[in-house]
Amino acid sequence: MERLVVSAFINAKVYHADGVRQAKESLGHYPISLLLIDTDLRDGDGLDFLVDLRRVKRMPYVVVVSRCVNRRGIIAAFKRGGSGYLLKTQARDEIVRSLRQIDFGFPPLSPKVARCLVDHLHHEEQTPDKMEEWQLQMLAPREREILVLLAKGLNRREIGDLLDLTTNTISSYIKSIYRKLDVNSRAEATLFAVRCGLAG
Repeated sequence: MERLVVSAFINAKVYHADGVRQAKESLGHYPISLLLIDTDLRDGDGLDFLVDLRRVKRMPYVVVVSRCVNRRGIIAAFKRGGSGYLLKTQARDEIVRSLRQIDFGFPPLSPKVARCLVDHLHHEEQTPDKMEEWQLQMLAPREREILVLLAKGLNRREIGDLLDLTTNTISSYIKSIYRKLDVNSRAEATLFAVRCGLAG
């Protein structure tokens, strides 16, 4: 992939990491603006590494690369902060063209990945899938109660007043909810609650 990056961005300086550990070290030592993450790293899953990237002050533009089309993996990549998704099986010139489009505001997407995303949006049901059911079961009764109130539009202070808890305690619950549901915002949490029938 290094050659493809150089072909797309002539003056680019490329750093290569063999695995998750080396990638984390590189982020701390080099000014990285574009990060290509393989889904199958030697010492871990590239998608799991995306979660760690959320703690980086200046998160680079992230493009996930993979050998196969995996619907759940593709959705997870974008939910965790990815901005593009390319398949290694694509022709070299197509990958280079996709990377160059970043400068013009177009996310690099392999055609098969784009079709997968469109299909997911067209056929996404308003009922929870097995993963969402499992995530829902992970919530403690109090967390589920707070999720419902969040989905109804109440803010942290209002939820605290209603449940006789401090705002800081509510904030801690919300952080735990977001982590267990793998979401980053109230909007995503609300959508989850609607799909699971917890809010109307």
